[in-house]
Amino acid sequence: MPQNTVSNEPIVFGSALTPGVVGVRQSRIGETQHLRATILRVNPNKGKCDVYGSCRYFSDVPLPGMSISPDGAGGTVEIPKRGTLVLLRITAGTATIADILSTPADPSVETYPRYPISETQTANNALFSSDDGPSFGQLPTGMLPGDWCKVGEDGQCFALLEGGAVKMRATPLAQVEATRANDTLNVVGRNMNLFTGFGRVQFVDDGGKSSFIFEGGTDQLTQVGGPNTNWQIRARVGGEAEGLTDFQLLDLRGIRVFGVNIESDGSSHHHQEGNHDFYCRGAFSQEIGKGYSQFVRTGSHKLTVNDGNYAEDIKGNHTSLIFGSKSTSLTGSRADNIRNAWTMMVGRTASFSISGAPIPTPISKAFACEVTNGSVVFNVGDPLAGDTQAGVSSFRVFTKSAGGQIELRSGKTGFTWIDSDNPAGSIMIGGNLLSPATEPAVLGLKLISLIMSMAAAFDAHTHISASPGSPTAVPVPLLTSTISSKAVSILSKKVLIGK
Repeated sequence: MPQNTVSNEPIVFGSALTPGVVGVRQSRIGETQHLRATILRVNPNKGKCDVYGSCRYFSDVPLPGMSISPDGAGGTVEIPKRGTLVLLRITAGTATIADILSTPADPSVETYPRYPISETQTANNALFSSDDGPSFGQLPTGMLPGDWCKVGEDGQCFALLEGGAVKMRATPLAQVEATRANDTLNVVGRNMNLFTGFGRVQFVDDGGKSSFIFEGGTDQLTQVGGPNTNWQIRARVGGEAEGLTDFQLLDLRGIRVFGVNIESDGSSHHHQEGNHDFYCRGAFSQEIGKGYSQFVRTGSHKLTVNDGNYAEDIKGNHTSLIFGSKSTSLTGSRADNIRNAWTMMVGRTASFSISGAPIPTPISKAFACEVTNGSVVFNVGDPLAGDTQAGVSSFRVFTKSAGGQIELRSGKTGFTWIDSDNPAGSIMIGGNLLSPATEPAVLGLKLISLIMSMAAAFDAHTHISASPGSPTAVPVPLLTSTISSKAVSILSKKVLIGK
């Protein structure tokens, strides 16, 4: 674009330039003359510009559209740039801009995008000096040459700003701004709604009670839009949420099938109608400060640890209420460390199946129970505990392996072996490993029978005498053989007593 200069004139905006130049016809009084001219300088704050055309200079020419009606009807503000071609209207020596002339584009010249060198025109409140009410009679501020703005009577505006910025504004808290700088889009809204074919996103501020709401559905025919919308997915944060935030999945009837609520103190509530499958390739850790409760109303509860350890460290209370079945399969090991009390109540049958070591040895322990302080009590068939089948209740301990032993030990040395192998199937009471029990116990009935036989024999035993004072006759036959045979039978072959 050609540069227009004025010889021997200082470059000062609004300088007193001579309106008449030799060689140019002067307009007569009352005559209106139109003249093509070029803008030399622009002052948006004053709303004035200097123009030059046909060897004539005009200073402080009002910019077109730089006034808004006092009654607040709004208007259009267009600030031309230096070098813009305009059509001047000259009446009685006063010049005004009748029109801004368009300049045809030159296809041989490549046009590069212009970026603003100042952020003034892209600031949120740059167009108005005050945003506390309608702009009745106010002009926009902070505009630059090349800016265009359409202003409404209530302060709303739409502006195309130099450098590639676009601004749409209704209030300070309801405006959209896009700029070419870094491809930036700024959206400001105290209340904001976004509607799509999937659902809606809302930011709500109800008197200081702010909320974020996301609602959507997968079936656009039955779940999205309309007064009876049944959203299938809902997420809320803030005042409208159940707690501080919640996430819900709903069925076509609007009934919640899954939900997670988080309170402001960090508490969480989970609701789920279907099955729950959890897969964790790495480590999973839970730390529960107070109570932990699980309810399985129907179905199964299965815990499988394929490789590694499963440890529970519970400092509070742990209650498990299962209405169906629970199956736990551990490939590794399990350790329960209970520092207070452990109560297990089984309604019908409790079975423990322990395989033990791959190759059993006398010192291997397939099942070990150690009580540091207290007693071990097995109460079976107690009518006071609600047992109605006391007649058939029993406590049984079996060892089916050949040579297996059942040992009851008290203290460091004294012990009892049940089902001993010396002899096989015997019971040893007392003694120790170095000095086992060897004395056979006495069978009570056999002993009583022997004693009664001896008493009867003594009662019937007499000595025959020929006359008083004379030697006795030959006595009745001795009972030694009879008593010896019975004495051997009173010894137990299965119960041995230690010394």
